[in-house]
Amino acid sequence: MNDQQNHQPQSTSSRQLFGRLCIALAVVAAILAVITMFSPTWIERTLSVSPDAGSGETEWALVVGLALASGALAVLGRRLISAAIAR
Repeated sequence: MNDQQNHQPQSTSSRQLFGRLCIALAVVAAILAVITMFSPTWIERTLSVSPDAGSGETEWALVVGLALASGALAVLGRRLISAAIAR
């Protein structure tokens, strides 16, 4: 067997890098969720569209989706970093 066949697909450093990327994306998603919660009309102002005709449903769905994504990414990032450190 050569070195390429013995090489594991994800090294410790790539796991840590991916874990840090997940944490960074979690922070971005959390910030966007908070911005959307306190200023729900940013979508209409930024994109010049009103996807829900002003009812606010889209904004609250976005808040919930971003919050869930943030939590999932934070957990994934933490697990990847912990696994990389434990090796």
